[in-house]
Amino acid sequence: MMPNTKKTAARFVAAYYPPVETPQSKCLPTRETVREKPQPSARFQCVLRIYTAEDELSQYSVGRGQWKLLTNTKGVAPLANWEVSSQDDGTTLLTASCHKEASRRLVYEWIRGAGYGKQYEVMTRPKGSSDINAQFVPVKLALLRDGVAGWPTQGYFYHFIDGALQAECQIAGEGRWSYQLLCSDERGLDERPLFERHLSHFLLPYRIENHSPGEQYLLYRRERLSTEEWASLSSSWLAQHGLRLNMDAVIAAFNGPSTTEVRQEDIPPSGHLRVGHVYPFGDVWGQYRHPKLAPELVHIQTDSSVNQRMPVVMVGEWDGEGYSTGEQVSMTQLTGRGPFYLKTPRAPRAKFWFSRIDQRAEFSAEKASERLSDSDQRDVLECSDGTQMTSFNKSMNAWVTHFWDDNPLPEELDVLVLHNGYTGAAGVRIDLDELDPGQQILVTGGTLSGCTMVTGVKGRQFYALHAGTAISPNEWKTGQHGVRDNYALLKLMMPENDLTAPPEWDNDGMPALLDCFSKATMAYSGKPEAKMQRADARCFNYYRPEILYSVCCSFSLIKKDRHGNVSVETLTELGEISQDSSAENKSVSNFVYEARDTRVKVLL
Repeated sequence: MMPNTKKTAARFVAAYYPPVETPQSKCLPTRETVREKPQPSARFQCVLRIYTAEDELSQYSVGRGQWKLLTNTKGVAPLANWEVSSQDDGTTLLTASCHKEASRRLVYEWIRGAGYGKQYEVMTRPKGSSDINAQFVPVKLALLRDGVAGWPTQGYFYHFIDGALQAECQIAGEGRWSYQLLCSDERGLDERPLFERHLSHFLLPYRIENHSPGEQYLLYRRERLSTEEWASLSSSWLAQHGLRLNMDAVIAAFNGPSTTEVRQEDIPPSGHLRVGHVYPFGDVWGQYRHPKLAPELVHIQTDSSVNQRMPVVMVGEWDGEGYSTGEQVSMTQLTGRGPFYLKTPRAPRAKFWFSRIDQRAEFSAEKASERLSDSDQRDVLECSDGTQMTSFNKSMNAWVTHFWDDNPLPEELDVLVLHNGYTGAAGVRIDLDELDPGQQILVTGGTLSGCTMVTGVKGRQFYALHAGTAISPNEWKTGQHGVRDNYALLKLMMPENDLTAPPEWDNDGMPALLDCFSKATMAYSGKPEAKMQRADARCFNYYRPEILYSVCCSFSLIKKDRHGNVSVETLTELGEISQDSSAENKSVSNFVYEARDTRVKVLL
């Protein structure tokens, strides 16, 4: 059967579909609230104190952009957001908020974004804590000529902490006193500039986590340190050639008032400035018609852009031909070091007069140093030079510290150790006019323990008196018989004085003895039975029952510069010694020394 191939037309059937009546619901927007996870609030902080005003932060390159907090955690960005707040004392606080209590690396960049910075370890504290993690102070560096300060326009400044080089700065020259930081560090010297910008200030660390950052030295050199000098650089070398910074003195210069005297043209500020000292800027500038103070040294002129409180450190002395350290000893080199003794006493080299009134000798008149016999000096007076200083006390068979053996002072320094009289009093007198230009003399009482040490200046004469007992216990008492013997000794040394005996021989009679001098100071043991009834700022009571093992020392540094200017200062320091358990030599006692109370009195 054949298939049907005929096409059939399509048919459409009409149909009716009723509309859908069910209403459609409207599509409304979703109202669900998306809750973001709140960021945890910072519960910790790091706080910096900068010793300058808030509006000066940028000027001295210590603004918020110069500081960062780094962590050791990968992927954690450094913290660089600091809140700035001015303080009533003229300082500024920078505060960074942190989420964790952890050790951080505080990085300071001299120039923002330079990629080079100094690092310090700090620990974050709970928010609101009064602790300051780190403190820094901007300073300016100057040299002296004849007691007048100036900016050097040639040479190099160096900064060391614990013997490690922190910065080498090259002064611009051609009449300019700004400087550039070089790429040198503790690994070696590198004469390439760290960056192109010039600076006119220096930033010093004062406290890191409430501790000293280390022993800081400043050094100025007319010529750059040589390779040989760099190779032989040591703490002893720095002690002889550099300036050991007393950071407390730097802060005191910032906190203390500066002079308000009217400056007359070409007349320096009143007061003879001294190497090693720190002064507020307001005390050092003047108004000068001629800019030069010396070759390569310009006057410090008035400058309204500089805070009058900014500390200016007197790093060295210009001696007329060029910069000279002259192996000069400064009081800062003696501060915090503890007492010293002599390895090998020698015949007196300095000129002085010696007296004693004690159980072994009673002089009827002073004796010149060149005529002293061994018996005259026995048990009381020792003489030598700076290289013979030691921290080893033979009578104690103990190392009180180990500092002086590793850091001797110059051979040119004359050293006089004036022990107390052998149950009595002994003294020296130095005619300041007989000092040679450049001469330095250090007079010490050794270790003070129950004895009384007096130092003073009258006219052009320096005096030191030391009373005490050689045997203990003894009926002879320093607070009674020592006062009597000091009176008798001063009459021998200063016959023209009209000192009369007090109603009673006790320490209350000592202020009258001190009145015989233009300026004087006294260190004594003011136990309850010997304490002075009336306070006297010249008297230092080193009796402190709260200190288990205390040591007191008195140093008087007498110097005459190349221009004939004489300075006399007395340092009185009370320290505490404790056993050094890390010492290898157990056959002798070994102690660690820590200064507790230090006072410096300028006598001339």
